[in-house]
Amino acid sequence: MSENGAYRAISNFDASLPNWPVFFLKFQTYIEGKEMIYVIDSEDDIPMPGDSIHHKQLLEEQSKTQKKHDAIVRSYLINKIDPSVLGLIAELPTAYQMWRKLQDQFALSSAATRLTLINKLLDTRYRPGSDMATHLSSLVSVVNTIKSSESFDIEQLLNVATLRSIPEGSEWHSTFESLKTLDEESLTIDKVKRKAKDQYYADKKKSRNNFNYHKNDNAHEHEPDSGHYAFLALASSVSQAKDVTWYKDAGAVNHYTHQRALLFNYLKCKDVVYLADHS
Repeated sequence: MSENGAYRAISNFDASLPNWPVFFLKFQTYIEGKEMIYVIDSEDDIPMPGDSIHHKQLLEEQSKTQKKHDAIVRSYLINKIDPSVLGLIAELPTAYQMWRKLQDQFALSSAATRLTLINKLLDTRYRPGSDMATHLSSLVSVVNTIKSSESFDIEQLLNVATLRSIPEGSEWHSTFESLKTLDEESLTIDKVKRKAKDQYYADKKKSRNNFNYHKNDNAHEHEPDSGHYAFLALASSVSQAKDVTWYKDAGAVNHYTHQRALLFNYLKCKDVVYLADHS
């Protein structure tokens, strides 16, 4: 097979787990054939006491071409990575760091991989009319893959259960996908719950009625996407006061308070008031 043919034979990596081992083997073998494997094997490899003369000479030769070969390997890698994955490595400065990031992210023992596998297992459904043996085989295959990682724990199951319990939709799907890009130590149930809450309140804000207050002191509905939420209140002594006191929006995007007593001093203008704790 020609050199170009060998490179074209490497399928683009699209973050699917079955695709990773094949991509890993083909890409590493191709780079090895180009005599540039040292670029992704180590970073800043320098001679050490006890190294043979031959090894020292090899490292010296590699140091002369390190910068050029690093750029070549990075270009090879970037052109074989799906845009959905590229964000993981785009900011990394060397081919070695890019390669290590992909290995850490998509190895069977990674938290992101376990998250995906468990979700895939729970998503598996029997399709009417299909072969039952094939269906059961696919289940067993995923289970065996999870078992082979030897690092499954109940936290990962809780993560998946939490994610699967929230509404379906593009926003929630992107929340799930973004969680898979987190580092191992960051992918915890607290992080999952926080991401889910953030998405919930972001959606809730979009559905609220927004109001704009003008000089004539009349409140009326404004554009739903204006993003401004005004706080308006009347002094509780308005019935005795000659002049009505209006407390108007100063232009801030949101108004929150944790002081519930503050609200008792005013006549309500809306049936619902959202406090800082979202109650």
